[in-house]
Amino acid sequence: MTPLDAHGYATHEVLNQPPPLTDYDAYGTDGTLRAVVSAFGADWAEPRLGEAGRTVGSARVQELARQANRNLPELRTHDRFGHRVDRVEFHPAWHELMDLAIGQGTHALCWTDPRPGAQVARAALSYLWNQGENGICCPIGMTYSAVPILRRDPALWAEWGRLVTSSAYDPRQTAAGGKTGATVGMAMTEKQGGSDLRQTQTRALPNGDGTWSLVGHKWFFSVPHSDLFLTLARTEEGVSCFAVAG
Repeated sequence: MTPLDAHGYATHEVLNQPPPLTDYDAYGTDGTLRAVVSAFGADWAEPRLGEAGRTVGSARVQELARQANRNLPELRTHDRFGHRVDRVEFHPAWHELMDLAIGQGTHALCWTDPRPGAQVARAALSYLWNQGENGICCPIGMTYSAVPILRRDPALWAEWGRLVTSSAYDPRQTAAGGKTGATVGMAMTEKQGGSDLRQTQTRALPNGDGTWSLVGHKWFFSVPHSDLFLTLARTEEGVSCFAVAG
């Protein structure tokens, strides 16, 4: 029974707040976004964008985002037997969100379906998913942006291309060769230099077999549970970019 005061109305009834915005189509209700998609020839992606818009606007995704943000990642250095594992454990809601967004091609649509307007279509997916839970858009955005770099090295692309463009999210922190998909992180910042990458002090030493040994101290890793990292190190010729398996 709703409590009533002496005047006969419910004292705890909320009158000045809008109802929750749930179970709506974040794409279909965004006229500006749909106009941009159409103007740049990405109309062919509308079924996928509509699916993403309904997913992002769902009560389910809103609850997953709440859970993922209330339950912070935890570094697990050792297993119960005392073995060093160095794993970052995320709440299951985080992994479910990653699975949904990657399954819709948010990280790789323009690479897997490179027709006219593909970059705009993928950007629209990212725009929508940033409304759902923008924390997951960090590894998704970095995986997307790493593709042109990896393609410059045929051997790297042969090893990683299928994994980083896969729509099958694989949360296991294990060797990438046995996974169905992989994500990419970045490790650029050092203690003496953040955005000024010219100050990179990590050294890269050739091993003589085409690989390099990196010696240095990175201050910040984006998404440390990624399968592959792009990082900077200084060679005799200057600062260069290296791919380091997680």
